[in-house]
Formats: sequence, structure tokens, C-alpha cells
Amino acid sequence: MTFSPSSIDISLADRAAARRQSDLCRVFANMHRVLILWMLETGELTVSELAEGLELSMPGTSQHLQRMKMSGVVTTRRDGKLIYYRLTEDKGRHACHLFGQAAYLELPEVG
Repeated sequence: MTFSPSSIDISLADRAAARRQSDLCRVFANMHRVLILWMLETGELTVSELAEGLELSMPGTSQHLQRMKMSGVVTTRRDGKLIYYRLTEDKGRHACHLFGQAAYLELPEVG
């Protein structure tokens, strides 16, 4: 059987899923955003707490968080003047774990 692109039907649902996967991959394609995901595994954190842990500026950290929020990977909660970020409970969180496990498989053994 020969492959012919015109013989394959790609549904609107498939296209939407591919777009979502592409968005998630862009989130995970940045080291700082991956570190933010790992930090948020421990619970809610503010921009200043994340910036301090990452050793990044607050504006830089905020830009990463905005991209992550637009992708649906993180969500926010306001408490007075503070905004707390946390991971959403969707497939993005599970994808982070899968990518993380794959990354650790590639590391050489230490010790």
C-alpha cells in the first residue's frame, strides 16, 4: 500500500488535538517554564517566589507564566494584592510528568 496524503482524512477533532499538543510542546520547550512546572508541583507560588527560585527577573517570570496560563497549564488565584499560580489538573500536568520521565532516562548515571 502506498501512502497518499489525499487518502487520509484528518478530522476537525484531530486538528484541534494536534494544535493542543503543539501548544503544550511549546510550553515544555523552554527550560524556565519546565522549572516553573516542577516548582508548582509543590503547590501554589507567587511570581516573586518563582522569580527568586529561578533567579530570573519578575517581568521575565511573569511572561513565562502568561504563556503557560494561555496554554491552560497553570491557573491563578488572587488573595488581596498577591496572585498565586498553580498547576491545572488537565492533561498538561500529565504530559509534564511524561516529558520529565523521558528526560531522566537520557541522563548518564552519576556516582
